[in-house]
Amino acid sequence: LFGPIYMTSGIAGTLAAGFIVNAMKGDDAVENTLKFMRFCVVAVAPFAVFGPLVSWLWAELAFMGISIFLISSVNCLSSLPLQYLVPKHLRAQAIALHGMTCAMIGTGIGPVVAGILSDTLPASQPLSVALSLMALAILPMVAALLHSIIRRRATLAHDAASLPAAC
Repeated sequence: LFGPIYMTSGIAGTLAAGFIVNAMKGDDAVENTLKFMRFCVVAVAPFAVFGPLVSWLWAELAFMGISIFLISSVNCLSSLPLQYLVPKHLRAQAIALHGMTCAMIGTGIGPVVAGILSDTLPASQPLSVALSLMALAILPMVAALLHSIIRRRATLAHDAASLPAAC
């Protein structure tokens, strides 16, 4: 059951993200992308935290599908702000570093931490509790990071607009 849910939700999230960001109001593509990513990270929190803890299979699969949809939306857009924010001569290196970091966390550190937590937790379903705790710890940090980037960009834009024009 997981394969078809992952495939359909992941593809739908990836495709929908581009359409949603394009449909958002405002001319700043980076700001729209960051705001949508922040929305997805905040929206996925209840599904990612409580989804593994649900005892009914179909509810757990529905929570998983929603989580995968939202995370796929974030994942497919994650390198787009780098295209706009990083100088041209550093873009390839920045995107490579981004990809390496995501791979190290997603397929390296993440499963190890989940395994260590599930081995040490005295719960009847320790992996479910471990995954919920990881989501509870990581998602607020990611949302705060995206929020601070959005605020910093707004501050920089405001400061640049208030500078006198060069003669």
